Amino acid sequence: MKKYFMIGSAALLSLTLVACGDKSADKEQEDTTTNTEQVTKNETTKNETAQDTTQIVTYLGEQYELPTKINNILAGSFEAMEDSVALGVQPVGVIDMERVPEYLKDMASKAEPVGDKFGPSPEAAMAIKPDVIIGTSKWQPDVMEKLNKVQTVIPYSHIAKDWKENLRFYGQIVGKEDKANELISDYEKQVEKVQATAKEKLADQNILIIRYRQGLYVYPQDVYLNDILYNDLGAPVPQVVKDAPSQIELSMESLSELNPDVIFLQIQVNDESEANKIADDFKNDPIVQNLNAIKNDNVFINAIDPLAEGGTALSKKMFLDIASEKLLK
Repeated sequence: MKKYFMIGSAALLSLTLVACGDKSADKEQEDTTTNTEQVTKNETTKNETAQDTTQIVTYLGEQYELPTKINNILAGSFEAMEDSVALGVQPVGVIDMERVPEYLKDMASKAEPVGDKFGPSPEAAMAIKPDVIIGTSKWQPDVMEKLNKVQTVIPYSHIAKDWKENLRFYGQIVGKEDKANELISDYEKQVEKVQATAKEKLADQNILIIRYRQGLYVYPQDVYLNDILYNDLGAPVPQVVKDAPSQIELSMESLSELNPDVIFLQIQVNDESEANKIADDFKNDPIVQNLNAIKNDNVFINAIDPLAEGGTALSKKMFLDIASEKLLK
């Protein structure tokens, strides 16, 4: 009997140990599951927090990560500055200019200058803590690289035909999409209103937009004010404009061969007296004196501010008004 009791006790002890072992294993499994769930929960919370504070936006087919709330904007290009005014947005930083156009003065006076149009100073940019840097597609790669270390840079297109995409993107990130669409709609309605007259009056006109920058330059069809004249109003495109890969210098001999009927000359200098002298020298040049444009009194100097970027909602509206007045009367 004692023998059986000892065997029974041993078996009971064994069962007890197994039971304890199972409970320990269950507890360990439970702890592991709890820890895993907590880690997963923490990671989920972290990801949700990141999603709450950042957003992925698409601009001209490229994606950019920006803060969800955008308050401090560095408008690092003329395109961005003009669109800021059009949308009624006040940037914290702008590019520095020797002469500020009248239509930019109020906005520029309330912002910190951070460098020239070739690229803001990274140190100056960092000091104003921008949520986004709206630059320009004209910046060199090394400028983009340095500024991207400060904050995400949007290479705002300088091609005039992209003006709608520019404006809609800007409107999207600052919560002014309705305003952007309104500006685009208003411009399109204005173009539609004059297109029939333009098609008739400009059909046989040889019209050239020239920009003076230490020389005479013309641009491709989709760049600068050309987009308005040739694409919106439908004026015939001169061959020199069709052939231009980018801005090209125009010699006086080439100008003589082109013999335009109308010239819009935009003189980009900061001193008014210097601009007047350049205008007089141009109009009094013997070659220019023989052009149809001079003979018909169709040379228009600085029809809009010569610093106007051209390919923005603001510039397009200004030039469309002038072109309609001068060409469609």
